[in-house]
Amino acid sequence: MVTDLSWKAFDNVDLSSSYLWTCPLHWDRRKRILLHNTPSTKLIPWAFVIFVLLFGYLCLSSVLLLGLALFGKISLSLIQTLVCVFLTILAGFVGIVEIATLLVMGHAAVGYNYCIKLERELLAGNSLQMVQVYLCIEEGSGGAKIETDITKYGESKNINFKKAPCEKTIILTPRKLKTIEFIFGKCCSTSVTGATTNKQYGGSIKNGEHKTTQALQQNFTKTVGHRRRVLHLQKRDRNSGKAIFSWEIYLLTENPKEIKMFLEISQEISRLAGVGSIWACFGPLNSQGLCGRTGGRPLPPGKLDILGLILNAFVALFSIYPCFSTPFALYSEYDPLILWRNVFLPPNSQTSFLFELAFHFLRWLLLFPSMLQICRLFPILVLGSTVGCLLIRNCITAFDKTPFRIGQGHHAISAMLRNYLKLEIILQLYYQMSSTCVSTLMGVGLMLEVVVNFATLKMTHVIPMPLYLVCPSLAVLIPAIIHLLLPMAVDIHGKTGQVIKKWKRHAVISLDKKYLTRRLRSTRPLRFSAGLFGFNFYNIVRNTKATYYGAIIYYSITALLSVKVIKV
Repeated sequence: MVTDLSWKAFDNVDLSSSYLWTCPLHWDRRKRILLHNTPSTKLIPWAFVIFVLLFGYLCLSSVLLLGLALFGKISLSLIQTLVCVFLTILAGFVGIVEIATLLVMGHAAVGYNYCIKLERELLAGNSLQMVQVYLCIEEGSGGAKIETDITKYGESKNINFKKAPCEKTIILTPRKLKTIEFIFGKCCSTSVTGATTNKQYGGSIKNGEHKTTQALQQNFTKTVGHRRRVLHLQKRDRNSGKAIFSWEIYLLTENPKEIKMFLEISQEISRLAGVGSIWACFGPLNSQGLCGRTGGRPLPPGKLDILGLILNAFVALFSIYPCFSTPFALYSEYDPLILWRNVFLPPNSQTSFLFELAFHFLRWLLLFPSMLQICRLFPILVLGSTVGCLLIRNCITAFDKTPFRIGQGHHAISAMLRNYLKLEIILQLYYQMSSTCVSTLMGVGLMLEVVVNFATLKMTHVIPMPLYLVCPSLAVLIPAIIHLLLPMAVDIHGKTGQVIKKWKRHAVISLDKKYLTRRLRSTRPLRFSAGLFGFNFYNIVRNTKATYYGAIIYYSITALLSVKVIKV
């Protein structure tokens, strides 16, 4: 499931790249949507970085150096040759992907945003989720301000969420308590969804009465149903004439009108009680009674969000990577400009201080923006692919929980299959982009993994130590990314196949068996494909993962046994 940490990683990507130039694809952390910028004057700095720095400086100049070394015009060491090959592949890959996002990512962004919306609708519609509201009134004005801007799913956009200090209750006089009792009775008798018994709720709010949350919840579920409120009152002092007043309110509703009405009445309670603030927390019910941020899903108690932590660490790593890799490359003299200087100038040539200062500043000016653009692209690709697969898996999980609707008639069947058709259309919207990215990422990942495995195991005595440390880190990072993305893409095909089989088994109890059987016969499992320019090479199915892992191991062993490295 897509948790709060996963969305936080997306927000961190936008935050870390907010100081950069405008790019074709970026994440809006305020609206939480993926935005695509069409060609305009805002993209001129981006075009300069892509075509001049990446393609011209890094890629083309490295190719020219390799060509001159191939024909014997210049002499390059093994390290310089490997650096030129690496820069050519990296800059060419990033430039091609950036141009592809500009040209074909418009429909994919629309499909991605609609997938976010569809996932929320399916999870909200298929499972009746109990939403817990902690409301505690305390004296003073240090609490959080409650806004009444409520979203469709019963979560507020403008509430400053804090842990409700329910142990800090206010002492109310019987007169104020009676006034609050009347307001809550009015709240329950004027519910939006229909009439309720005022006696059931208003009569239970009396000074000195105590009921447990479990008893009220059972009584609430049996007598009223799934769209009413539960009030839990506690009395702390039985001897004095004053009562310590606190309550817990459980909402089994997703109607924004009901929640908005409740907030308005809560503000009225705060005014009558003579207090300055109300503490509130909205969100799905869990053991702590706390909520999550809008758009995420809470984890079970005691479970650690490993995926969210990995994604946030991945974003943080690539955010600070240009600040360390650029000085290292300049100090080690592995950039193309210093190699061209060694070609045109003798090694022992005398130059002025101003020339050296301007030359090194030009090296930094050409390399640092290129590294920023490269390190900006990879987090968006990894996060977009990961969260997109998680959203699709959540939609499939919602489909898996709907077989009971099959026996409800033609209307329920049409609604269920219509949602499945929506998901098919979403995948078709970014089919061209997804197939190209899948084939490119799997191909580049295979080649890079074989190269870094070979360099890690057989070139320890050839590559200098600062540069050698890059190879083991990439040898671990690339399989981690593959193991993160590939199983999720494979599961989409397997789970949709299981869902369709389950629907076919439940079709025998349907009221419209012939219609459902005909529709299910034409329904196909969802899957990703790898291809280029509209031509599919292969589909991402269950045996793809084993075949891909086997190819990495096979070519790595072949390279290790075939190539003999001699220490220079």
